[in-house]
Amino acid sequence: VYLGRVGDMEFNRGLFDWLKEQQADIEEEFGESLDWEPLENKIACRIALYRTGSIKTGPLEELQQWHVEKLLQLKKV
Repeated sequence: VYLGRVGDMEFNRGLFDWLKEQQADIEEEFGESLDWEPLENKIACRIALYRTGSIKTGPLEELQQWHVEKLLQLKKV
């Protein structure tokens, strides 16, 4: 999740901090730990989940399916 309302660092950081206060509940419902990245000195903040693989090295179908599943799961949470 990229929290990057253009030109509004204060809003983005406020939203990030509000979500971070709920980190335990969010991660429990999501079922995995997430990376909480305030991106210091940047306008945006990010909440991420990483895995190995790339478009160039694949496995592409598996990576695509994983991304879709995780995005839908995170949206639900």
